[in-house]
Amino acid sequence: MTTITINLPDALAERVGGAARAVHRPLEDVLTAMLDGVVPSLDDVPEDCRHC
Repeated sequence: MTTITINLPDALAERVGGAARAVHRPLEDVLTAMLDGVVPSLDDVPEDCRHC
């Protein structure tokens, strides 16, 4: 696991915090799930196209 520190606008931090409380999950779990849902995997992209 890698630790990353990010600065979020207060309104966004409050929304993510509210989502975490609503599903009774830690903030880190909610952010990880959100990022996992929007950041594509490069596993199926040919190596020579990964840096285009």
